[in-house]
Amino acid sequence: RTRDREVCFNCTTKDCMRGSEDGYGCPWYTWPGSADSNLTCGLCTECYKSCPSDNIGLYLQKPLTSVVAPTRRRADVAWAVALLWGLVVYQQVNALPFFGRMDNWLNAHTNFPQYPNPIDYLGVIALVAAVMAGTAWVFAKVFVARDYVVPAGGRAFVDRTSVFRTYFVPLMYGIIPVVGADYFARQLPKFFQHAPRVIPAVGHLFGAGSTTSTLYR
Repeated sequence: RTRDREVCFNCTTKDCMRGSEDGYGCPWYTWPGSADSNLTCGLCTECYKSCPSDNIGLYLQKPLTSVVAPTRRRADVAWAVALLWGLVVYQQVNALPFFGRMDNWLNAHTNFPQYPNPIDYLGVIALVAAVMAGTAWVFAKVFVARDYVVPAGGRAFVDRTSVFRTYFVPLMYGIIPVVGADYFARQLPKFFQHAPRVIPAVGHLFGAGSTTSTLYR
């Protein structure tokens, strides 16, 4: 985040975005002077190194604060979450026995040599995203008040407004923690498998421990 947003507004070089001899430009094409969320920040610290005014700071905040409840919810993020939710569902479905048989059948009829077949892979993701969009559409048709007035929006895709987006965007933002929890849970087996190696690895830096440990077998 910026320490003083006015400094960013008065900056003429925008080295944080474009890069300088001290660092590269932002890989996410984000200008800290207008950023109201850390959603598009990968903590690469290039803006921190490039800023000629030393106006970039690192601040702690509650998890997902500016992701789930930013000052402005974006439609492109909502669609991205819908697709990621489709990927979450796919990762559960493809573990079922029938899915392997279906994938083999598709490979045999499409001459695709690898797993997964792109038809069922992309199909499941697109279907789940369409179901989420359809759910929001039904809510918009059934529950919206007759005298509801859609707030004014901009012309850009992310800024346009509609009755559908009034339901779809908050719905997708609401499942971000669920999507994140699934991806996190899938990493837990790897974490528990390799976490015991951390202490011996640190000990080796100081000449303690041995690679004959059963952890390395």
